Amino acid sequence: MDNTAPQYFLNRVVTNISIVLLMLVSLFPYLKSSPLTSDVQAHVFIIFSVLFLVALLLGNRGRRECLLILLGGVAALLTAVLDGAMFDYIRIVFFFLMIYITLALLPKNLELAYKVVAVSVVVYFLGSIAQLILGMSVLEPFVSNLRFSDSRGLTSFASEPSFLGLVSLCQLLLLEILPGKMKRYFQFLGFLNVLFCASMTAIFPAFVILFFYIVLHKKKYFIGLLLLLFMMLGVFFLKGGYGDLRVFMLLEQLLVDPLGLLSSDLSVINRFVRSFGPLYLAIVDGFGFHFFNTLDTDLNRIIILWGVNPDAEITRLSNIMTYLIYPYGLFGLFVVVCYLFFFLLSAFPSYFKLAVVFFLIANISIITPYVLLLLSITMQVKYYKNFKFLRF
Repeated sequence: MDNTAPQYFLNRVVTNISIVLLMLVSLFPYLKSSPLTSDVQAHVFIIFSVLFLVALLLGNRGRRECLLILLGGVAALLTAVLDGAMFDYIRIVFFFLMIYITLALLPKNLELAYKVVAVSVVVYFLGSIAQLILGMSVLEPFVSNLRFSDSRGLTSFASEPSFLGLVSLCQLLLLEILPGKMKRYFQFLGFLNVLFCASMTAIFPAFVILFFYIVLHKKKYFIGLLLLLFMMLGVFFLKGGYGDLRVFMLLEQLLVDPLGLLSSDLSVINRFVRSFGPLYLAIVDGFGFHFFNTLDTDLNRIIILWGVNPDAEITRLSNIMTYLIYPYGLFGLFVVVCYLFFFLLSAFPSYFKLAVVFFLIANISIITPYVLLLLSITMQVKYYKNFKFLRF
């Protein structure tokens, strides 16, 4: 037997474990990982470091996966424990670093990545069912940074309803791109998770993306969508319009005041101000250089001018407008425009492009792991065969 066979097998095991951990951290970032109730990212450094040492013992010294494993752990640790205005400039470095790490690891076994996403969909779905039947107390011991109230939707293993909806929407997109079997079953569960969250931040873009998916690619699924909507409306009327779930409240408002669904949702208002506020300020200032700690003060003018009332804190949680275009001006704008130019001309399906642009603009935190996971998928080289000079 070849002497290198056992070493190759162990190296592959280390790489696969790294992929699984990276995916789990991306899809379940708010699981409690210690008695200190910290998020899982803060402790992933230890696991990654152990894998790094194992890889070295296996004689895996020249392979980039070893270094990437360690860098991933360091990045996860630093983004969890460091704070302060100056650190915001460092976080953008880790933003690109984590994309590169994910990009390097995922192609090693895309089928494994698909299985992890499929399992995560099922876990989130079971969490939603458990919360629906047993209440929030069944999930509180497992979730950190929990933001929940009876007037909001389900959270499952997420920190808040809107996060459940957005990560579920991200899972739907990943399942569509990654190779695997029984996609439609897992996507159906993921779509139910989007509805369970009852957050218009996720429900509205999900239906828009689904509409484009049906019209441009799979018209036969239009009947299935209609059946799903009629089923929801039927359950709603059977309950007399007084269902305990917030999704029934949304259905009731849809029949009475459909435009108010977006304007009355605080999460939607937050994303609108945090997305277009920094962009507006950058345009007014001619795309000059800004400091992160001036953004809250500048946005107060926008809040007064636009007559909206989002959460006060902007700088710590914001999207690509804040982390690239607002602070770095023309340079940040150049990076975003170049990425969008190549991505929109790539071989990805149109509905997938629409969804990624939505996440880039509307997601409150561009550093959120599942967004980095989605962005790394958009950089798979096989979708850019028309651009021969690109080598990722």
